[in-house]
Amino acid sequence: MRKGEISISRTEGGIPVVVETVSSSSSVALAVYVNAGSRNEPTGKAGMAHLLEHMVFRGTKNFTSRQISERIEDAGGELNGFTGKEFTCFYSSILKETFENAGEILGEIVASPILAEDSFSLEKQIVTQEVSMLLNEPESYIHYLFTQAIWDGHPMSIPEAGDFDTIGSISLVDLKNFYASNYSPEKLIVVASGGVEEKKVEEWATCLDSMPRVARINDQLPPSSKADIRFFPREGDQAYVGLGFPGVAAGDPARQIQRMLGALIGAGMSSRLFQKVREEEGLVYSIYSISKHYSDCGNMGIYFSCSKDKLARVLESISSEFSLLKREGLELGELDRVKRLIKGATVRRLESTENRMFRIGEAFAMTGKVKTIEEMIQEMEEITQDQILAIAEEMIRPQKMCVAIHGPVVDLDRDALDF
Repeated sequence: MRKGEISISRTEGGIPVVVETVSSSSSVALAVYVNAGSRNEPTGKAGMAHLLEHMVFRGTKNFTSRQISERIEDAGGELNGFTGKEFTCFYSSILKETFENAGEILGEIVASPILAEDSFSLEKQIVTQEVSMLLNEPESYIHYLFTQAIWDGHPMSIPEAGDFDTIGSISLVDLKNFYASNYSPEKLIVVASGGVEEKKVEEWATCLDSMPRVARINDQLPPSSKADIRFFPREGDQAYVGLGFPGVAAGDPARQIQRMLGALIGAGMSSRLFQKVREEEGLVYSIYSISKHYSDCGNMGIYFSCSKDKLARVLESISSEFSLLKREGLELGELDRVKRLIKGATVRRLESTENRMFRIGEAFAMTGKVKTIEEMIQEMEEITQDQILAIAEEMIRPQKMCVAIHGPVVDLDRDALDF
C-alpha cells in the first residue's frame, strides 16, 4: 500500500515494512521496532526490556561491541536504541550510500545478540548509574512519578528504566527468556525514512524473517486512572509537580484535539498557563503541558516547579484558568495561533530524516496505520473551538485530576481546586 511517499508492505515472513522515501535526502534513518516494552515485563522485573536494549549492543554472533561501533561510524552513521512502555526501538542514521553496511549491523543486534555473562554484570552497573542519574534530575523524574500516580498498580505506571531493586533481581536467564519470548518476526516492524527506495528496505528486512517464531501475543488491559494528590517526599524547599488527567489513545480520532487543547493550555510562551502563572503572577520559572498517547490509553500532564510556600497558589491559579477556559471559551485569534504553533513545530521537526522515521514508526507501532504529513495538517486545520471546548469539558474535571508532587509534604485543600 502506498500513501504519497509512504509505502507499507510485508516481508514473506509477515514483518511490516514502512518506508517514507525522501528523494532529496542524502541520509537514511533505519529502525527495527520490537513490540515489547516495560509494559510487557514479568512482575517484579521492571527494567528488563531496557536492560536488554543495552545488552544487544554488547556483541553479536559476528561482531564484538567495538566492531559494532567502528563499522557503524565507518559508514558515517550512528547506532542507538530506546525503550518505551509498549515497544523497544533500535535505529541507525547513516549516509544513503552506506545503507547496506549499517543494515548488516542493525540486523545483527536484533537477530543475533550474544547476551554474555561478563557483559551482563557490567551492563547492570551502567543501567543502575542511569537510574541514579534520573533520580537526581527532579525535572525529568516528575514525569515518571506522574505516570506512576495516575496509573498506579498497572504495568503502564512502571518506569521504563526500573529501579535499583528490580534491576538487581534480574538474572541473565530472565533476560534470555524475555528475548526469546518477544524478539521474533511477529513482533517486529521495520521502518525507514530518507534517500532510500522501499524495495531496498524490503530486501534488507528479509534478514529478520529467519528469527525463531516463539513470541507470545501481548494480553493486556488498559489502565484505570487514579484521581489523587500524591506526595513523593524529597528534601529541600522546592516542589516538582505533575498535574493532569486521563486522555485518549493514539488511534482515537480526538487525539489531535487533545493535542491542541494541551498546546493552548501550556505550549509556548503565549499559552494560558505560562502567561498567567509565570508572567502575571511570577510563581514559577517554567510551566508546560505534554499530551501522551499509547495503544489503549493516554493522558495530558502539566509540569512545573515552585517553592513549597507557593504550591497552593500555583494550583489555585491553574484551576482558575481551567474554569475561565470552560466558562468563556477561546479568545479571538487564539485557535489560529495555536494551530500555527503546532504546524510550525511539526514541519520544523520533520526536516530531519530521523524524526520522520520516529513519526511513522511510532504511529504504526501504536495504531497499525500511518498518516501523511498533509493528512495530519488537514486534520488539525479542521478542528473547531467547539471540539476543543467539548474535550476540555470531558477531560478537565476535578474528580479526574491526579497530582504528583516530588518535594516537601504540605497541606493542600483539594476542595479549593474546583473548575
